[in-house]
Amino acid sequence: MLGIALAVCLAWPDRARADPTGAPAEDPAGAHALFAEARDLVAKGEIARACSKFEESYRLRAGIGTLFNLADCWERLGRSASAWAGFLDVAARAKRASETEREQVARERASALVPKLARLTIKVAPGERLPRIERNNVVVGPAMLDSPVPVDPGVHQINASAPGKLLWQRALTVEPGSQLVLEVPPLKDAPAAPRPAKRSAAHERPIVTREQSSPPLAQRTMGYVLGGVGIAAVGAGTFFGFRAMAKNDDALAKCPNSICATEEERAEHGRLVDDAHMNRALAYTSLALGVGALAGTTVLIVTTPREQRVLVAARW
Repeated sequence: MLGIALAVCLAWPDRARADPTGAPAEDPAGAHALFAEARDLVAKGEIARACSKFEESYRLRAGIGTLFNLADCWERLGRSASAWAGFLDVAARAKRASETEREQVARERASALVPKLARLTIKVAPGERLPRIERNNVVVGPAMLDSPVPVDPGVHQINASAPGKLLWQRALTVEPGSQLVLEVPPLKDAPAAPRPAKRSAAHERPIVTREQSSPPLAQRTMGYVLGGVGIAAVGAGTFFGFRAMAKNDDALAKCPNSICATEEERAEHGRLVDDAHMNRALAYTSLALGVGALAGTTVLIVTTPREQRVLVAARW
């Protein structure tokens, strides 16, 4: 009978029921899908992946059946303390829901884990101000100190801190079924910040201020230089432009409508046309460079901050 009840607890996802707080389930469909996938992973022996699926399913809908399967998965994974606490939570919820068989199975599973539990007792040196104790980034409350608390096997990081004290840290490896006691020593004082040396009034000298100008000469000078280059490039482009038009006029005069009377005129006409094309290309290039340089000059000069005058303090 008990075996049948256990099989039901493992395979039965939670029935849809209203939350007593009135809050709707966040994603019941997703929870069911993850539950089914986790059960398949357990059957394949992929316990770690199954546990992560059960955890997410429980987050989406905190059902008692999902919690039972999650505790069973933790036990298979070796997380005995988490499994023990999970089974006890299932038993308490099943009792409130009058699910007698599920409650009985959960309590028996929890009882079977008790001899396997690893326990960790954290103590604080007497007479010391109670520091902040954390185990795996979770605060250990004062009531939990000096008490053997069930913990999962594995590495646990213990931190102790207090205002004005140096942080104390210890990585502790817990074996299955072990009983460990960790005493946090008195925390050492943090080094005080150095104080500036005091000077006597007799050695103090009066402070005077003077104005010092800080003109941004570099940017403005660069703007002027770039402007000169731009003007020169525009002038060169203009020269080559007029030269191209002159060569083109000479070619038209040599052979009107591109009709040349002799071979010599045709050759001279071709040379003049080539010169016109070359000068036109030089004109376009020079004008483009000139315009770009002048635009850069405008940006540099406009964005140059105004001259500032600052007060320089000095002792004499």
